Amino acid sequence: MADERPRSRGGDTDARSMLHSLLATSPAAVVVPIQAGDGVDSVVARVYAAGATHVQLIIPAGTAEFQSPNSFSALRVLLEAAGITITAVSPDPLVIAAARRGRVDVIGVEATARPPVTRPIEEAPADNRSRYTDLDDADADLYASFDDLSDAIQTAPPTRRPVSSADAGR
Repeated sequence: MADERPRSRGGDTDARSMLHSLLATSPAAVVVPIQAGDGVDSVVARVYAAGATHVQLIIPAGTAEFQSPNSFSALRVLLEAAGITITAVSPDPLVIAAARRGRVDVIGVEATARPPVTRPIEEAPADNRSRYTDLDDADADLYASFDDLSDAIQTAPPTRRPVSSADAGR
């Protein structure tokens, strides 16, 4: 099982930096955030939709459904049958203990002392280039192209790489 102690990176042990380091060490994993009202069925559906063979479930403190080892056992059995492994990531000691008893890898993190800073989503201008009026034309075009690419990626449907017979033997 994974080490559930919070890991620090230069003294910073908040969940965001932990998540960043998880993604850096395991780029093939997909992160699926769990919400307080989610049940096993909805989590399984989202994990299948993610299309990955390893998923990290981010479970907030106080998520009652996942304070029971039965929930983790059910998740593990359903997803292992499809060749999917999961790791639970949570600051909640009850969730961590339940994941261990349900035989799911778990990583404990420290909860952030302050809520994350949020800001209202700005209405994107119709022409991304209008954001960069303080730059010269070449730079503004480059940054607008990056914005267009980002918009296209965010609105594209998820894809799965087809498995060929050559890949099956790997």
